[in-house]
Amino acid sequence: MIVIPILSAMVATVVATGPVESWPKYSSADRRFDVKLPAEPTRTSEEVETDSGVLVRNTLSCSAGPALYQVSFVDLPERTLTFRNSEQVLDAASDLGESVKPGQVFSEGIGRKEGRPWRRFRIVVPNGPVVSHFLLVDGKRLYHLAVVAPPSNWRKVKAKDFFDSFTMATPEDRPWYKVGR
Repeated sequence: MIVIPILSAMVATVVATGPVESWPKYSSADRRFDVKLPAEPTRTSEEVETDSGVLVRNTLSCSAGPALYQVSFVDLPERTLTFRNSEQVLDAASDLGESVKPGQVFSEGIGRKEGRPWRRFRIVVPNGPVVSHFLLVDGKRLYHLAVVAPPSNWRKVKAKDFFDSFTMATPEDRPWYKVGR
């Protein structure tokens, strides 16, 4: 499955201060999404070998206090979507994400954001961090947002607000793109 390398295990030893509303907004290079981050993100791009071939994972990440905030995305190969719809891709990604690192799934959720399906889950790793994941499919693109922080600081981390700040370009912003495609 192509998602295991994309949902990389993250460990952070580094909580954001101030309300999320005051965080600066950052955009992807192709302007398909915006997200608020507590600090200037590091942008990286790397090739990831999967059973579907080499995929490019693009990431924006930053630390604030003891928390790590990250947005990654990968464009899925056409053949992946030929045999699976968006919901099935998310289910597979969630299942694999929950199995990547030993830990207890603390909470799970499913829904739609701006008409696109999403999955959310939080894992508590024994003697390790709390990792909250948000996965969303938009067309052929799989987004993975994550927040990692020590359990002692989790209540101060603004994971839900960070996830909620994630917005995608509307069809009016890109008329060539059909929502739910």
